[in-house]
Amino acid sequence: MFSRRGDAAPRRIFALANQRILKRGGCEIWSLSPDSAVFEDFLRSVGRLTPGVRRTKTRFPDPSPNEAAVALWVEVGDIALLLGADLERRGWTGILQSGARPSGAASVFKIPHHGSRNAHEPQVWTHMLTPDPVAVLTPWRRGRGALPSRRDVQRILSCTKDAYATAKIASLRAGSARRGKTVDRTIRESGIRLRRLPMSPGWLRLRRPLGSRTPWTVETFGTACHLGKFAA
Repeated sequence: MFSRRGDAAPRRIFALANQRILKRGGCEIWSLSPDSAVFEDFLRSVGRLTPGVRRTKTRFPDPSPNEAAVALWVEVGDIALLLGADLERRGWTGILQSGARPSGAASVFKIPHHGSRNAHEPQVWTHMLTPDPVAVLTPWRRGRGALPSRRDVQRILSCTKDAYATAKIASLRAGSARRGKTVDRTIRESGIRLRRLPMSPGWLRLRRPLGSRTPWTVETFGTACHLGKFAA
């Protein structure tokens, strides 16, 4: 959701399928998902989770599948980028069937949903991306679960040789946290329960001059790496 400012009060506009949400200079940004029907279903599902009067309030569960994810198409001059958010296969099928989405082929792809199989749609690679685009992803880990899997890595590298992750799998393992005794005592006395989260200190920088056919320059920082070295 975003807003436009004018003479009147800001007007909220939902980022739905096939909607241009920004046009400024040589830059355009389009939202490709979700479509209106999916978004309406999402609002209904949230409504069903809202507790009624005198009902116990509980934590909202994580939505699954994440059909309300907002995939973006970004154009800057002659360059196009496809940012896949966490959109899963059903959402990509709807985008591919739409005749109102922006045309063209993106040379950069933010791979959706940490590279998982349920977000992979082969026609995205053949119909919306250039051959061998630069593909980037953020890995995920919780307990024994981790994405992308080895099979995911192999599948992605079969689609493009220029694929990168913001962290190696080894860096996602939780390390030991060090705190002072006073801090630990205060946490215990306050009844606070802590859950250790994995850290991902890596990042990527992609550069390419406008109006040039030169390939993208990809720089890795921290634990970011080529996807071929992800499990190394």
